[in-house]
Amino acid sequence: MTNRVEEEKISQVAHCFSQNFHLAGVRCLHHMTGLTCSILEESRQGMALVMQRAKRKKLCCALILTGF
Repeated sequence: MTNRVEEEKISQVAHCFSQNFHLAGVRCLHHMTGLTCSILEESRQGMALVMQRAKRKKLCCALILTGF
């Protein structure tokens, strides 16, 4: 189970990408792509990194779950 700090980081990442993101989807994408919260938070190209990683690994289900 995630702790409060991790929950807040996940929430911040979700907020950066979209007001409509669901935390469960972000958690799933974070786990499946192996991208750390810090990479997503610190990079203005975070969305591009996620999309490139997802395409490279063919993670269609991650894209669906996160609403991309």
